[in-house]
Amino acid sequence: MFKFQVVIILSLILGGCASSSDLKEMSSRNAKAGRYYESIGQPQAAQREYELAAKHQKKIRR
Repeated sequence: MFKFQVVIILSLILGGCASSSDLKEMSSRNAKAGRYYESIGQPQAAQREYELAAKHQKKIRR
């Protein structure tokens, strides 16, 4: 029973780390897309991408 509990706890911890890593990657991609949209003169699209990046960063901090 103890081994089962340890396995569950470790899987939750590792799953949380992977999730945080994925959120960081998505945030980075959104910020990069925002810079691209700004460079081609699409400020509304850039703003949406920056908002998504901020949303992902906020989830990481929780």
